[in-house]
Amino acid sequence: MDRLQSAVKETDKQIEQLRKKNEKKANQKEEYTEKHNDAVRNIHKITDEINTLKDRDLYEDKVRNADERFRRLKAQNDNWEIEMEGMKKQVERVRENLAEAKEELKGYEKFKDEAARKAQKLAEDDEKLCHTEEQLQSEERKLTAERNKIRDEERNLERAMEGRVRALENLRSNMADEAWRWYQANRSKFRHPVHVPILHMTVPDAKSAMLLENLIAVRDLQMFIFGCKEDEALLTDRKHQWKLNSTVIPRSQVGFAVSCPMSSVRLCRSVVYATSARYFRTYLFVFSVNH
Repeated sequence: MDRLQSAVKETDKQIEQLRKKNEKKANQKEEYTEKHNDAVRNIHKITDEINTLKDRDLYEDKVRNADERFRRLKAQNDNWEIEMEGMKKQVERVRENLAEAKEELKGYEKFKDEAARKAQKLAEDDEKLCHTEEQLQSEERKLTAERNKIRDEERNLERAMEGRVRALENLRSNMADEAWRWYQANRSKFRHPVHVPILHMTVPDAKSAMLLENLIAVRDLQMFIFGCKEDEALLTDRKHQWKLNSTVIPRSQVGFAVSCPMSSVRLCRSVVYATSARYFRTYLFVFSVNH
């Protein structure tokens, strides 16, 4: 834009210089024309004088001087006409360049407007992208926090399970801890999850734990609870050395619970276990309720 404006200004300046030069040449032409006319008049005058002069040498000198002056003026006039013709062509070229520059300037204005619109759209898109990026970063932080929370819970569960496995190992009455580790190493062979009360059972507080320990026999704490007979056979067949206390509870009963105060619960022959799918815990609910 600045380059085109400078070019237009420079062209206008050149046209003004040429105009002034043209005016100067026109004035010179008038001056030359006047001198030419003076020369012609002088010739006529000299001719008249010649007619009256008797001295031939004086006549010839005046004729020679007049003729030389005439040729000089004529040559100057011819050169001026050639120069004027060149100046006219130069002015025409400058005008053509100016017209092209103005046309190019119009195209540049359109280009500039289009570029401004595109720049505005890009700025708006960039702002939207920044906003979207901030939202994604916020979501990423939330997901990271949630993932870390889940990992912490998993580690806590693993530590708790490890502690319970050690408790199962300390009993050592029927090699139940080795049976559990074998199950963990071969879990893909089982159709349903296997639960052991001492490993999976939780209670809300110490008082409930004490009451539960008084109600449940030690051998029942080590009981392996299977979802089907086929799973039970995998862990209790003669290939293994351990002798497990086991039972099979259909999946239709898994998740069943009776809501009642611990004071109204007494041990009965059947024990029902309910599982929490989210944390893979098994709750012992016991149950025969006195109404």
